[in-house]
Amino acid sequence: MPVQIVTHEYRPFRGGIAYYAEELARASAAGGVETEVWAPGYGACGWERTGCLAINRVKMRGRQDWWSRMRMRAALRRERGNGLGTVVLVEPGPIRLWMGAWGAGLPQAQRLVVVLHGTELRQLSRGWQRRRFGELLERAAVVGVVSTAVEELLRQRYPELSTPVRRVPGAVRAAWASLEPESRPRSDGRLRLLQVGRISPRKGQDLTVEAVAMLDAATRERIEVVCVGPVGKGDYFRGLRKRVEADRLPIRFVGEVADEDLVGWYRWADLALFPSRPSGESMEGLGLAALEASHFGLPVIATRLGGIPEAVLDGRTGRLVVPEPAALAAAVADCLADPGPYGGFGEAGAAYVREAFSWTRNAAILGLIPA
Repeated sequence: MPVQIVTHEYRPFRGGIAYYAEELARASAAGGVETEVWAPGYGACGWERTGCLAINRVKMRGRQDWWSRMRMRAALRRERGNGLGTVVLVEPGPIRLWMGAWGAGLPQAQRLVVVLHGTELRQLSRGWQRRRFGELLERAAVVGVVSTAVEELLRQRYPELSTPVRRVPGAVRAAWASLEPESRPRSDGRLRLLQVGRISPRKGQDLTVEAVAMLDAATRERIEVVCVGPVGKGDYFRGLRKRVEADRLPIRFVGEVADEDLVGWYRWADLALFPSRPSGESMEGLGLAALEASHFGLPVIATRLGGIPEAVLDGRTGRLVVPEPAALAAAVADCLADPGPYGGFGEAGAAYVREAFSWTRNAAILGLIPA
């Protein structure tokens, strides 16, 4: 049965769901299944084909709004009006589209798969949306969740759900699978810290800034912090930069970088920070950047939130702390004072990621390719 993955986030957009959609599609196509991705064009339009993988760039913006959903609906009706195979909804935009699809003339799917990252359950939790979301989940052949934390939230929202629920966490992108981890720690006495993620409140760069400001001057002289990721809208980044400049903190924001340059930053660092924190309806379903850091042999200091404890094993692949600057500062200071255990965290993390996370396994669990 052919597979159609529908998403409103896809490359060149950089983000966890965009990577998830792309890697799941590649795993499906690598299994010999004709796989299509229906994704925003971001200015482009038309089909891109490589082997069993085809990407249809729809003339739409990569948003969840009504206009984008109607563009996607029109493209599906125009080109697949005679029906669809296995439809995989991996992102809130197409989930909203299918929720309203009962009489909207969308092509009939032979099989429906829904993948949840957590935020959808919080966004669609009231009134008619909650009811329609529940009806959609009941129609699915399988519901995938990226962590047990997301499954727990799903069970709270829909305790009577009869559809099978399967755990399908993300993994390191396939192009990096063969890259070996670095040997750490280094012997120069300095600590290079790396934080990867969109510059936004949920990713907790403000916790990093406040934590570094809490360190004494002698400790700050021994560390260097680099934050990699695209800058979002609003005053959040301006506030971060103003605080860093005012207090002369050893923190750099280098913006969004290409994948090959990101590999270089992972190899440069001694320690990864993943201080995600609560932010509105948004939820950290797992934490792909934490998995990537472990893949390259980095110990990780992260917050105990959402699905992060499944990406970072406390006391084994890193340290988990409460989402507060003082706790983050104490963990960094501890690593400087006694770096020995952190080297073991990096080695264990690299082995854990390679053993426990697989895009091919995810595709098989969801029934996209033979098990």
